[in-house]
Amino acid sequence: MRKSFLLASVAAVMAAAPAFAADLPRRSEPLAPMAPIAAPPAFSWTGFYVGANAGWHWADTNSNYSYATGVTGPGGFGGEEDGFTAGATVGYNMQYNQFVVGLEGDWNWVDVSRGGRGTIVSGGAGVISGNSSMDWLATGRARIGLAYDRFMIYGTGGLAVAEVDVNSTINGFGTGGGSDTRWGWTVGGGVEYSLMNNWSTKVEYLYYKLEDKSYSLPAGFGSFKSEPEGSILRAGLNYRF
Repeated sequence: MRKSFLLASVAAVMAAAPAFAADLPRRSEPLAPMAPIAAPPAFSWTGFYVGANAGWHWADTNSNYSYATGVTGPGGFGGEEDGFTAGATVGYNMQYNQFVVGLEGDWNWVDVSRGGRGTIVSGGAGVISGNSSMDWLATGRARIGLAYDRFMIYGTGGLAVAEVDVNSTINGFGTGGGSDTRWGWTVGGGVEYSLMNNWSTKVEYLYYKLEDKSYSLPAGFGSFKSEPEGSILRAGLNYRF
């Protein structure tokens, strides 16, 4: 009896197994492979930018005298003069692989002046004095750089223009000289680093040489030639669009 009961139970379970299996949840299909995560785009220096800069300016505005016959005196006045400089910058870069080319312009206020005096002799003694100063300096330059992601080293060169004021007096009167806009050239180089996608900071050096200009000394005492040149070391902060 017990044996018959067990056999009947087993048969019932086996008969119900297919129906039970049909009610079980089916195994999910294998998940599709995830798409690879895209790498962030490579940093690029291409684009317009504006900025501000500040630093130190060393100027040399020598003025050399050429006296009339029979007149003797000091050889000239001037020498190195230095002061603070600050201004604004605008430019555009294009990047080709690691190479960056662009144009940059700036205008800077400068505060440099230098004076001198000496004795002049022409049938009697007198005092000759001179002064030179510069109020602003602007440049328009090409830049060629080599970029290593967010770091760039570059060379630069182009035009320079400034307002130069020179004068010379004899015995406190009879002024010769004037204030002129002088053109010239500039070369230099620097390094720039991008702090964020839109902001970068730089340090650069520029040397400039402006055109020479001659002026007459008062009272027919001769002439003098102004020969301005100088150097700038400055830091800058740019915002790129």
